[in-house]
Amino acid sequence: MTREEFLLRRKSGIGGSDVAAVLGKSRFKTPFELWQDKTGAVTDVEDNDCIYWGNRLEAVVAEEAARRRGFKIQKRNKMYRHKDHPELIANIDRYIVGGGILECKTCSAFAAGKFGTDGDDVPVEYLMQVQHYMYVTGIHECTLAVLVGGNDFRIFDIPFDPAWANFAAGRCVAWWQTHVVGNVPPAATQKDVLAEYYSVKPGASITGTDDIMALIAELKGVKDIEKKAKDRIEALKFDIQNFAGECEAILNPAGDIVATWKRGKDRATVDMKSLCEAFNITDEDLKQHTKYSVNRPLKLK
Repeated sequence: MTREEFLLRRKSGIGGSDVAAVLGKSRFKTPFELWQDKTGAVTDVEDNDCIYWGNRLEAVVAEEAARRRGFKIQKRNKMYRHKDHPELIANIDRYIVGGGILECKTCSAFAAGKFGTDGDDVPVEYLMQVQHYMYVTGIHECTLAVLVGGNDFRIFDIPFDPAWANFAAGRCVAWWQTHVVGNVPPAATQKDVLAEYYSVKPGASITGTDDIMALIAELKGVKDIEKKAKDRIEALKFDIQNFAGECEAILNPAGDIVATWKRGKDRATVDMKSLCEAFNITDEDLKQHTKYSVNRPLKLK
Protein backbone atom coordinates (compact mmCIF):
# COMPACT_ATOMS: atom_id res chain seq x y z
CA MET A 1 0.00 0.00 0.00
CA THR A 2 1.03 3.58 -0.57
CA ARG A 3 0.89 5.97 2.37
CA GLU A 4 -2.35 7.44 1.00
CA GLU A 5 -3.92 3.99 0.63
CA PHE A 6 -2.87 3.08 4.15
CA LEU A 7 -4.44 6.23 5.62
CA LEU A 8 -7.68 5.60 3.69
CA ARG A 9 -7.96 1.93 4.72
CA ARG A 10 -7.14 2.83 8.33
CA LYS A 11 -10.48 4.63 8.47
CA SER A 12 -12.29 1.32 7.85
CA GLY A 13 -11.79 -0.04 11.34
CA ILE A 14 -10.21 0.23 14.79
CA GLY A 15 -6.44 -0.21 14.60
CA GLY A 16 -3.90 -0.80 17.31
CA SER A 17 -3.05 2.87 17.74
CA ASP A 18 -6.78 3.64 18.17
CA VAL A 19 -7.45 1.35 21.14
CA ALA A 20 -6.13 3.74 23.80
CA ALA A 21 -8.34 6.52 22.42
CA VAL A 22 -11.42 4.26 22.46
CA LEU A 23 -10.75 3.43 26.11
CA GLY A 24 -10.00 7.06 27.03
CA LYS A 25 -6.35 6.33 27.86
CA SER A 26 -4.57 8.08 24.99
CA ARG A 27 -2.29 11.07 25.55
CA PHE A 28 -2.55 12.01 21.89
CA LYS A 29 -6.18 11.67 20.80
CA THR A 30 -9.60 11.89 22.45
CA PRO A 31 -12.53 9.58 21.57
CA PHE A 32 -14.21 12.50 19.79
CA GLU A 33 -11.09 13.22 17.71
CA LEU A 34 -10.92 9.53 16.81
CA TRP A 35 -14.59 9.65 15.77
CA GLN A 36 -13.89 12.67 13.57
CA ASP A 37 -11.04 10.77 11.92
CA LYS A 38 -13.02 7.57 11.31
CA THR A 39 -16.12 9.31 9.98
CA GLY A 40 -14.20 11.71 7.75
CA ALA A 41 -15.34 14.75 9.72
CA VAL A 42 -11.76 16.02 9.56
CA THR A 43 -9.06 15.62 6.98
CA ASP A 44 -5.90 13.70 7.84
CA VAL A 45 -3.45 15.72 9.89
CA GLU A 46 -0.08 16.21 8.23
CA ASP A 47 2.75 14.17 9.71
CA ASN A 48 4.84 16.04 12.26
CA ASP A 49 8.58 15.54 12.76
CA CYS A 50 8.07 12.76 15.32
CA ILE A 51 5.82 10.78 12.96
CA TYR A 52 8.10 11.44 10.00
CA TRP A 53 11.26 10.22 11.71
CA GLY A 54 9.42 7.34 13.34
CA ASN A 55 8.44 6.10 9.87
CA ARG A 56 11.93 6.66 8.45
CA LEU A 57 13.66 4.85 11.32
CA GLU A 58 11.23 1.93 11.49
CA ALA A 59 13.41 -0.21 9.22
CA VAL A 60 16.53 0.62 11.25
CA VAL A 61 14.86 -0.39 14.50
CA ALA A 62 13.49 -3.58 12.94
CA GLU A 63 16.86 -4.63 11.54
CA GLU A 64 18.62 -3.98 14.85
CA ALA A 65 16.03 -5.97 16.79
CA ALA A 66 16.44 -8.89 14.35
CA ARG A 67 20.22 -8.71 14.67
CA ARG A 68 20.17 -8.68 18.48
CA ARG A 69 17.58 -11.43 18.82
CA GLY A 70 18.82 -13.54 15.93
CA PHE A 71 15.47 -13.92 14.19
CA LYS A 72 14.39 -13.23 10.63
CA ILE A 73 11.74 -10.65 9.83
CA GLN A 74 9.39 -9.90 6.97
CA LYS A 75 7.50 -6.75 6.08
CA ARG A 76 3.96 -7.79 5.27
CA ASN A 77 2.37 -5.11 3.14
CA LYS A 78 -1.18 -5.99 4.16
CA MET A 79 -3.93 -5.09 6.59
CA TYR A 80 -5.21 -7.81 8.91
CA ARG A 81 -8.88 -8.06 9.91
CA HIS A 82 -10.29 -10.15 12.72
CA LYS A 83 -12.21 -13.13 11.30
CA ASP A 84 -15.30 -12.50 13.47
CA HIS A 85 -15.08 -8.72 13.86
CA PRO A 86 -13.92 -7.14 10.56
CA GLU A 87 -14.07 -3.69 12.15
CA LEU A 88 -10.95 -4.66 14.14
CA ILE A 89 -7.86 -4.18 11.97
CA ALA A 90 -4.09 -4.40 12.39
CA ASN A 91 -1.03 -3.19 10.50
CA ILE A 92 2.01 -4.79 12.09
CA ASP A 93 5.46 -3.33 11.53
CA ARG A 94 7.18 -6.69 10.91
CA TYR A 95 6.38 -10.40 11.05
CA ILE A 96 8.92 -12.55 12.87
CA VAL A 97 9.50 -15.65 10.75
CA GLY A 98 8.34 -18.69 12.68
CA GLY A 99 5.57 -16.82 14.46
CA GLY A 100 5.67 -13.44 16.13
CA ILE A 101 5.00 -9.73 15.77
CA LEU A 102 7.71 -7.07 15.91
CA GLU A 103 6.51 -3.57 16.79
CA CYS A 104 9.04 -0.74 16.32
CA LYS A 105 9.06 2.60 18.15
CA THR A 106 11.26 5.66 18.46
CA CYS A 107 11.07 8.30 21.18
CA SER A 108 13.10 11.22 22.50
CA ALA A 109 15.47 11.00 25.43
CA PHE A 110 12.91 12.97 27.48
CA ALA A 111 10.58 9.93 27.28
CA ALA A 112 13.23 7.47 28.44
CA GLY A 113 11.66 7.23 31.88
CA LYS A 114 8.46 5.84 30.38
CA PHE A 115 10.30 2.67 29.35
CA GLY A 116 11.96 0.21 31.69
CA THR A 117 15.22 -1.58 30.91
CA ASP A 118 14.42 -5.14 31.96
CA GLY A 119 11.46 -5.96 29.77
CA ASP A 120 8.87 -4.09 31.82
CA ASP A 121 7.40 -0.60 32.20
CA VAL A 122 6.02 -0.01 28.72
CA PRO A 123 3.62 2.94 28.16
CA VAL A 124 0.01 1.81 28.33
CA GLU A 125 -0.75 3.00 24.77
CA TYR A 126 1.84 0.60 23.38
CA LEU A 127 0.69 -2.29 25.54
CA MET A 128 -2.87 -1.78 24.28
CA GLN A 129 -1.64 -1.55 20.71
CA VAL A 130 0.31 -4.82 20.68
CA GLN A 131 -2.40 -6.72 22.62
CA HIS A 132 -4.83 -5.60 19.90
CA TYR A 133 -2.44 -6.80 17.18
CA MET A 134 -2.10 -10.22 18.80
CA TYR A 135 -5.88 -10.50 19.17
CA VAL A 136 -6.63 -9.52 15.55
CA THR A 137 -3.89 -11.56 13.87
CA GLY A 138 -4.03 -14.62 16.12
CA ILE A 139 -0.25 -14.38 16.49
CA HIS A 140 0.22 -14.52 20.26
CA GLU A 141 3.88 -13.55 20.55
CA CYS A 142 5.12 -9.97 20.32
CA THR A 143 8.43 -8.17 20.63
CA LEU A 144 8.52 -4.41 21.12
CA ALA A 145 11.75 -2.66 20.06
CA VAL A 146 12.33 0.97 21.06
CA LEU A 147 15.10 3.37 20.06
CA VAL A 148 15.32 6.02 22.78
CA GLY A 149 17.04 9.32 22.05
CA GLY A 150 18.75 7.95 18.96
CA ASN A 151 21.30 5.84 20.86
CA ASP A 152 19.55 3.80 23.58
CA PHE A 153 18.06 0.57 22.20
CA ARG A 154 15.63 -1.46 24.31
CA ILE A 155 13.67 -4.65 23.60
CA PHE A 156 10.58 -5.94 25.42
CA ASP A 157 8.75 -9.25 25.15
CA ILE A 158 5.01 -8.67 25.56
CA PRO A 159 2.99 -11.74 26.61
CA PHE A 160 -0.54 -12.13 25.25
CA ASP A 161 -3.25 -11.39 27.81
CA PRO A 162 -6.41 -13.04 26.42
CA ALA A 163 -8.72 -11.71 29.16
CA TRP A 164 -7.66 -8.12 28.61
CA ALA A 165 -7.59 -8.48 24.82
CA ASN A 166 -11.14 -9.84 24.77
CA PHE A 167 -12.32 -7.02 27.03
CA ALA A 168 -10.71 -4.35 24.84
CA ALA A 169 -12.01 -5.97 21.66
CA GLY A 170 -15.55 -5.91 23.03
CA ARG A 171 -15.25 -2.23 23.88
CA CYS A 172 -13.82 -1.42 20.44
CA VAL A 173 -16.55 -3.31 18.58
CA ALA A 174 -19.26 -1.60 20.64
CA TRP A 175 -17.60 1.80 20.10
CA TRP A 176 -17.44 1.27 16.34
CA GLN A 177 -21.06 0.14 16.05
CA THR A 178 -22.37 2.97 18.23
CA HIS A 179 -20.28 5.89 17.11
CA VAL A 180 -19.16 5.13 13.55
CA VAL A 181 -21.94 2.92 12.16
CA GLY A 182 -24.54 4.80 14.21
CA ASN A 183 -22.81 8.14 13.52
CA VAL A 184 -23.19 9.25 17.14
CA PRO A 185 -20.28 11.36 18.46
CA PRO A 186 -18.73 10.15 21.73
CA ALA A 187 -19.16 12.26 24.86
CA ALA A 188 -16.74 15.17 25.05
CA THR A 189 -13.81 15.11 27.45
CA GLN A 190 -11.91 17.99 29.05
CA LYS A 191 -9.23 17.55 26.38
CA ASP A 192 -11.71 18.31 23.60
CA VAL A 193 -12.34 21.77 22.19
CA LEU A 194 -16.05 22.15 22.95
CA ALA A 195 -16.40 24.96 20.43
CA GLU A 196 -15.59 22.35 17.75
CA TYR A 197 -17.71 19.65 19.40
CA TYR A 198 -20.97 21.64 19.35
CA SER A 199 -22.44 23.55 16.43
CA VAL A 200 -24.06 26.91 17.22
CA LYS A 201 -27.77 27.67 16.92
CA PRO A 202 -27.91 31.47 16.61
CA GLY A 203 -30.22 33.04 19.17
CA ALA A 204 -30.89 29.79 21.02
CA SER A 205 -30.89 29.77 24.84
CA ILE A 206 -31.27 27.25 27.65
CA THR A 207 -32.41 27.64 31.25
CA GLY A 208 -29.73 26.65 33.75
CA THR A 209 -30.41 24.03 36.38
CA ASP A 210 -29.63 24.63 40.05
CA ASP A 211 -26.34 22.76 39.59
CA ILE A 212 -25.34 24.90 36.61
CA MET A 213 -26.28 28.14 38.39
CA ALA A 214 -24.06 27.04 41.29
CA LEU A 215 -21.18 26.34 38.87
CA ILE A 216 -21.57 29.77 37.26
CA ALA A 217 -21.52 31.45 40.67
CA GLU A 218 -18.43 29.45 41.65
CA LEU A 219 -16.69 30.32 38.37
CA LYS A 220 -17.36 34.02 38.95
CA GLY A 221 -15.83 33.78 42.40
CA VAL A 222 -12.77 31.88 41.19
CA LYS A 223 -12.20 34.29 38.31
CA ASP A 224 -12.36 37.21 40.75
CA ILE A 225 -9.75 35.51 42.94
CA GLU A 226 -7.64 34.83 39.83
CA LYS A 227 -7.76 38.50 38.77
CA LYS A 228 -6.73 39.70 42.21
CA ALA A 229 -3.94 37.12 42.30
CA LYS A 230 -2.66 38.19 38.87
CA ASP A 231 -2.68 41.85 39.90
CA ARG A 232 -0.79 41.01 43.10
CA ILE A 233 1.71 38.88 41.17
CA GLU A 234 2.48 41.75 38.80
CA ALA A 235 2.89 44.17 41.72
CA LEU A 236 5.26 41.81 43.54
CA LYS A 237 7.30 41.18 40.40
CA PHE A 238 7.63 44.93 39.77
CA ASP A 239 8.94 45.62 43.29
CA ILE A 240 11.42 42.73 43.15
CA GLN A 241 12.69 43.58 39.66
CA ASN A 242 12.92 47.25 40.55
CA PHE A 243 15.04 46.32 43.58
CA ALA A 244 17.32 44.09 41.48
CA GLY A 245 17.92 46.85 38.95
CA GLU A 246 21.07 46.01 36.97
CA CYS A 247 21.82 42.87 38.98
CA GLU A 248 21.00 39.40 37.65
CA ALA A 249 20.53 37.71 41.03
CA ILE A 250 19.21 38.40 44.53
CA LEU A 251 20.84 36.64 47.47
CA ASN A 252 19.56 35.90 50.94
CA PRO A 253 21.69 36.91 53.97
CA ALA A 254 23.39 33.48 53.85
CA GLY A 255 24.58 34.12 50.30
CA ASP A 256 22.18 31.73 48.55
CA ILE A 257 20.48 32.77 45.31
CA VAL A 258 16.76 33.23 45.91
CA ALA A 259 15.79 34.93 42.63
CA THR A 260 17.29 35.72 39.24
CA TRP A 261 16.41 38.31 36.62
CA LYS A 262 18.53 37.56 33.59
CA ARG A 263 18.29 38.65 29.99
CA GLY A 264 16.47 35.95 28.02
CA LYS A 265 16.07 35.39 24.33
CA ASP A 266 14.46 38.40 22.69
CA ARG A 267 10.93 37.83 21.43
CA ALA A 268 10.67 37.99 17.65
CA THR A 269 7.51 38.98 15.79
CA VAL A 270 6.89 39.15 12.06
CA ASP A 271 6.09 42.56 10.62
CA MET A 272 3.37 41.39 8.24
CA LYS A 273 2.95 44.74 6.55
CA SER A 274 6.60 45.05 5.52
CA LEU A 275 6.75 41.33 4.62
CA CYS A 276 3.81 41.68 2.26
CA GLU A 277 5.26 44.79 0.68
CA ALA A 278 8.69 43.19 0.21
CA PHE A 279 7.33 40.05 -1.52
CA ASN A 280 4.25 41.56 -3.17
CA ILE A 281 1.88 39.43 -1.09
CA THR A 282 -1.75 40.44 -1.54
CA ASP A 283 -4.62 40.17 0.92
CA GLU A 284 -6.03 37.36 -1.24
CA ASP A 285 -2.74 35.47 -0.94
CA LEU A 286 -2.92 35.77 2.84
CA LYS A 287 -6.49 34.47 2.93
CA GLN A 288 -5.51 31.38 0.92
CA HIS A 289 -2.78 30.51 3.43
CA THR A 290 -4.58 31.39 6.66
CA LYS A 291 -5.85 28.74 9.09
CA TYR A 292 -8.91 29.48 11.18
CA SER A 293 -9.97 27.99 14.50
CA VAL A 294 -13.36 28.21 16.16
CA ASN A 295 -13.67 31.18 18.52
CA ARG A 296 -16.54 30.81 21.00
CA PRO A 297 -15.59 32.43 24.35
CA LEU A 298 -17.61 31.85 27.53
CA LYS A 299 -18.60 35.24 29.02
CA LEU A 300 -20.20 35.65 32.43
CA LYS A 301 -22.84 38.36 32.74
